[in-house]
Amino acid sequence: MGINGLPLFHVAGALLNALGGFAAGINSIIPTMQGFRNPEVIARNWEILERYKVSIIGAIPTSIAAMSEVPLGSANISSLRYMISGGATMPLNVAEDIEKLTGRPIYQIYGMTETAGTISMPDLENSAPPGGAGHVSGEVEILIDTESNDDRAVGEICVRGPMVFPGYLGSDESPLEDGWLRTGDLGYIDTSNNIFITGRAKDLIIRSGHNIDPDMIESCLETHPAVFMAAAVGVPDAYAGELPVAFVQLHRSKTVTTSELKDYTMTRISERPAAPKSVVILKTLPITAVGKIHKPTLRAMAIEDKVRAELNEIGVENSTIVKTNLLAGGGVQVTVLFDKDNEELTAFCSSLGDSLGLKIVLEKVT
Repeated sequence: MGINGLPLFHVAGALLNALGGFAAGINSIIPTMQGFRNPEVIARNWEILERYKVSIIGAIPTSIAAMSEVPLGSANISSLRYMISGGATMPLNVAEDIEKLTGRPIYQIYGMTETAGTISMPDLENSAPPGGAGHVSGEVEILIDTESNDDRAVGEICVRGPMVFPGYLGSDESPLEDGWLRTGDLGYIDTSNNIFITGRAKDLIIRSGHNIDPDMIESCLETHPAVFMAAAVGVPDAYAGELPVAFVQLHRSKTVTTSELKDYTMTRISERPAAPKSVVILKTLPITAVGKIHKPTLRAMAIEDKVRAELNEIGVENSTIVKTNLLAGGGVQVTVLFDKDNEELTAFCSSLGDSLGLKIVLEKVT
């Protein structure tokens, strides 16, 4: 018996858990139309598991993290064999918390829509390596695109095999190179053929030519006992190109200051350029409809704070308001609202937009 709490509009919920489960003869429970996005389902997850004698649960890391905060109480979870996660990198602290709570191992799957949902699956005959995202086997070929000769060199993950799609509907241009699909994910493969995902190529923060993997910052912050989840993004900077900024969500019963968290990273991140310029504590991190952390929203928030700070430096009036909007292409538009004509403000915003590579629009409020 399994619980399919993933959205049925998502490849994992539709193909892996639903159709794949049916093909394997697994009885599946769909816990309401919202699945694990329903807070009541998370709150009663262990009761559901006991009631239906569930043997396997699969969820994305944010859902697993939420489950780890729910006490088992008197629930009997002896039917549970293991848990599986996918869709994003599992923070090590979350994996440790859920394994400590349940006494069961948690494995990870790596895949994407363009590969019919899977690239690597767990090796259930062996313990899950910390941070591993599955075991490469079968007809799946994986290439790590890197110029380094190091066995564990990080590079873009390219995949080839029978599960790789031929192309996108409505486009005559093939996204494949000799059958290879560039995933956009960064990672490496160890000597036991386990794959590890370290981040997204487009999420790299480039500070004065130094490539910073956000995972370095996030993993550090997530070792702090007060931090539930963390996400790092790059904010434009006229001098460095980008500067790292971190956002965190705390455990419900924990408190910590932003200065304490910043000091925490300064003493634990060996690459000095990777230490975040600021750490922002949010009540909840923004997530997508699927439940993944939405970094474009965080980057827009960081940019808004950046522009507001720059305007404060030139002493703009308090009536000036800064707003950010995400553009369809993934960019950010900054709108500065003001109530009085100000040539200095107009010139400054134009210069600031050019130096930061941002689109800044001035709008007079009448």
